[in-house]
Amino acid sequence: MQKCYVVTASGDKQEIIGYQDGNPISKMQSSSSWNAWIPTLTVLDMDGNAYQPYGESGLPYTATGIAGYDDASGEPEPTDSDTGGQPTPREPAGGFTPVQGLMATGGVLALIGATVWATTKFIPMKK
Repeated sequence: MQKCYVVTASGDKQEIIGYQDGNPISKMQSSSSWNAWIPTLTVLDMDGNAYQPYGESGLPYTATGIAGYDDASGEPEPTDSDTGGQPTPREPAGGFTPVQGLMATGGVLALIGATVWATTKFIPMKK
């Protein structure tokens, strides 16, 4: 299989590993000891000049792959717009996961508790 490369403005060659919307995703050399390379997106600006919008940090990624992508296939995760507005198994109705819902509920309860405490502690009660 033939390898293709992106050549950066500094002359570095980065091997292309996939594409997003027709733009190449390549391997940028990493300066960290724990990461051999960083996935990087190259796009064209309005004048047709190639640039890497995420700079030295590369594409946002997680332990399981590039953020916003389901797996190594390079296919984006389905969203509401892909399914005619119906939530997908990975995208619950309302856009919140159960953990996010619990965290929000906990935050609201903490705020209410702090308000009650402050009210009873600092506002004198009439007798």
